[in-house]
Amino acid sequence: MKMQEELEGRLGDGEEDGYDAVVVGSGYGGSVAACRMSIAGIKACLIEKGRKWEAQDFPTDSLKIMSTTRMESLDLGIRFGPKDALFQVYEQNDSLVAVACGLGGGSLVNAGVMLPTPVHARRNPKWPKEWERDWDDCEASAVAMLRTQSVPVKFPAAKVLGEIADGQIEIFLETSVKLSMNFDLEESMANSMMPQKMDSRLARGNCLAGCPYNAKKDGFIISCRQWKCTQNSSKLEGPKQPYPVLLLNGYSTESYWLPTEPNDLVRTLLEEGHEVWLLQPRLHPLNPSNNFTTEDIGGFDVPAATYRILELHGKHVKIHVVAHCVGGLAIHVALMGGHLSATHIASLSCTNSLMFFKLNPLSMFKMWLPLVPARTQSLVRPLLETSKSSLPHRLLKSITRLIPRYERCTCNECEVFSGIFGNTFCHENLSPSMHYWLNKENVTKLSMAAFPHLRKICNAGNIVDSEGNNSYLIHPERMPLTTLYISGGRSLLVTPKTPFLANKYMKLHQPGFRHERFVVEGFGHSDLLIGDESYKKVFPHTASHIRSAERENGAISVGGRKYSKEAMDWEDDPYEEYGGFITWFSPYVVIFLFLMLVALCLSMFNVL
Repeated sequence: MKMQEELEGRLGDGEEDGYDAVVVGSGYGGSVAACRMSIAGIKACLIEKGRKWEAQDFPTDSLKIMSTTRMESLDLGIRFGPKDALFQVYEQNDSLVAVACGLGGGSLVNAGVMLPTPVHARRNPKWPKEWERDWDDCEASAVAMLRTQSVPVKFPAAKVLGEIADGQIEIFLETSVKLSMNFDLEESMANSMMPQKMDSRLARGNCLAGCPYNAKKDGFIISCRQWKCTQNSSKLEGPKQPYPVLLLNGYSTESYWLPTEPNDLVRTLLEEGHEVWLLQPRLHPLNPSNNFTTEDIGGFDVPAATYRILELHGKHVKIHVVAHCVGGLAIHVALMGGHLSATHIASLSCTNSLMFFKLNPLSMFKMWLPLVPARTQSLVRPLLETSKSSLPHRLLKSITRLIPRYERCTCNECEVFSGIFGNTFCHENLSPSMHYWLNKENVTKLSMAAFPHLRKICNAGNIVDSEGNNSYLIHPERMPLTTLYISGGRSLLVTPKTPFLANKYMKLHQPGFRHERFVVEGFGHSDLLIGDESYKKVFPHTASHIRSAERENGAISVGGRKYSKEAMDWEDDPYEEYGGFITWFSPYVVIFLFLMLVALCLSMFNVL
């Protein structure tokens, strides 16, 4: 009675405050009915029991779902859960009713799925005969108004697992379900070229691509270097000009533009007729940040550079992406995180880092070391021997020089860098001029801010978010593109298992595209790109892959089923023998030295 009086008070009892119509429930039918009556000049009141739910309010795990559920059994007199719970279940006699409670009704929880009523249910004699006569026309009218789209019933991961279980690779019948929401993803992105309109909101409204709410920029200033091809002719046949190439470096070290060397990847791509862009993100020595993660590079820096290129070249141009180490992690974060659409990417070539990141045992053990002490205010470390630095920085340099590694060097800067990361190259593959420029002129500062996130990625063996959650590998549908994965035969840092797993992953989930993998013997990590003979042994793979992608122009490969079958064969990696434990010392000596160094490091920082 009290509730009824309160409701009447809200609706009003006078003619002046009255309504022509009252609509109960704000779901699909209620919202549309109230809206159309209002447009027609009818004074309508829409009543909803629940509250308004923002995107970030929805439950994301089982415990949160339980806290947003209300159960009532009228027969037993039992009820529990908040009255404004999102999910509400009522039981009485032989009936069980489940409803969604909130502004929007059932549209809040059913993802816009439209399931046609089965014929046997429609022919139940309890329904009026007129309903059966008009049913098809009304359903067609609703479908036309809502502009429904068909999407696969199974997510890519479930589809692959089902194929493995059934063994039906050659014969597969695609089933789909209708969605009442409409998202023309490619069209919306093609019509929006400015970066401020095309940041991480690209996939908004697309349930399968995810909905990154509260998407925004972070205001950090980054930079790009651009090289234009001055050649009049292209190696590609026809009038079409090659697509531009975006290069993504690894952790601080320059890998593509080498001023002391006669050959580098920038010049190789220019000779192929490409315009070349080199991103210098917040990780670069010119823009060192004191607070960021790899997610920031993939979520902000990479999309910003991409959209700048698209802004200059036009919306129909695609971009080849070549990435190394952390750059490879960042581009996969950008794509699989929904910050950047693969419709803009012509091809992806990565060296020694992909969506997986498998380290050798020595590098994994090093991840336990406290290289980012909590008491250090600045996480940007000067690396030059002549640089002025604080006492904690000097202590860190001294400790890192003592850490065992594959190769020793007389250069102090090289010793510090390899002490932190491990040997990133084989010295025999680098020229003296390259080694000097790399350590004395290129990497003068090193930001350690990304290390906590990088440690979580290394421990997981694949890209995770800054909280350690698996937010990326669950979205293979965001990677419809051709890929090339290259690694070195010497496991100085990353093992060949990294590209092996990535190649398998792409063949499983994107079998309609071409996926290549190469292991180049004699190379380690960064020397794949900065080595004396990289232009002969590594660059041809990248150039050939890009040329093939230009010819295919996004065409679907006819060998898709073959790729799926190959990926589901549980063979061992033929290059696994190269992934051994490489160091001068036995594992027991290394473990003992590490424990001693950890104790020494902790004692030193406690004194400060």
